[in-house]
Amino acid sequence: MPSKLDTGTTQNELQEIKHNQNVLQEQNEKLHEELRALRTQVGNASAAVTATRTWAAVAAHRGNAMPLLNNQQPEKEHNCIRISTQRTFVDPRDNENSGGNAFGRYLPIDAVNTHIRTALQCDVATQDAQVAGIGTIKTGYLIRFKDTESAEAAHNNTQWLDQLGNNTKLVKPRFGVVVHRTPTEEFDLETGAIQAAEKIINDNDLAEHGFHIDELAWMKAKNKALGKFASLGIRFDSAEGAEYMLQPALHSSC
Repeated sequence: MPSKLDTGTTQNELQEIKHNQNVLQEQNEKLHEELRALRTQVGNASAAVTATRTWAAVAAHRGNAMPLLNNQQPEKEHNCIRISTQRTFVDPRDNENSGGNAFGRYLPIDAVNTHIRTALQCDVATQDAQVAGIGTIKTGYLIRFKDTESAEAAHNNTQWLDQLGNNTKLVKPRFGVVVHRTPTEEFDLETGAIQAAEKIINDNDLAEHGFHIDELAWMKAKNKALGKFASLGIRFDSAEGAEYMLQPALHSSC
């Protein structure tokens, strides 16, 4: 049978344990309150930063720009050029002058080969260009040359395209980047695309480097409304322009 001393000691120990539990519970509650307060502060701070984010901030921190997937030209296309032509005759004289054998889309490859080789031979700057093969693309044809010199001659001297007629043109490669979380209220691409491009060029000093923007577009689904922020697709006419846009800015002008 336990003594009164043992019983008193046990009760004291139980009371001490209970007291310690109460202290721990109070500390836990305080920690939870502090954690909730910190979360609220962080949330408010993030909302404030997001609400005041301007294009100047985006331009000054170009690290949120990402390349589009089709920027890189395949190695096998280095000696290739693409040309586009019309499905129907833009100028009726093209058909009249060709005796019914006018250049256009989806012709037999043998006929296309004859048209292109003849057109190249008609201009002094391209008469030595050597064609290795021709393929069909959606809007025209892909021409592969035997060497880089031939491809460059055909690309840089486009008089031979006039010989083909039917509004035939070079398809210029374009290089794109996507800038995420761009404030949409600062750009009206439907009615002010030119002004938007000029703003981006000025804010990022693109003109000083000779870079040109070909196209701007919001990267969103057609049936989705444009929100306060969106990803902005910027297409350049050179790989250098796209690469420059991907580089973090050296200074901030926020």
